[in-house]
Amino acid sequence: MAVTAQTFKDAYPEFENLGDTYIETKITSAELLCPDAIWGDFADQGVMLRTAQQLALSPPGRDLKLVSDDGKTVYDAELTRLRTIVSSGNRLI
Repeated sequence: MAVTAQTFKDAYPEFENLGDTYIETKITSAELLCPDAIWGDFADQGVMLRTAQQLALSPPGRDLKLVSDDGKTVYDAELTRLRTIVSSGNRLI
């Protein structure tokens, strides 16, 4: 499944009021950070988490109060957990 603005909003309804074009821009950026060749079955999940993280840190996302005083988003812990899964073990590319 490819991540689209609609599939992203279905998974993260807190961003439903942001424009699709803006979300698609963040999805494109997140896809570069979560390539299929490395992330495999976790690529879409990684793209969605990275997109949510970027949106939470963006000016429109700041109003949603998803960033703590130390600059961490509510998505950071899950993204770190997923990165650990993706980066552990042997991979054949």
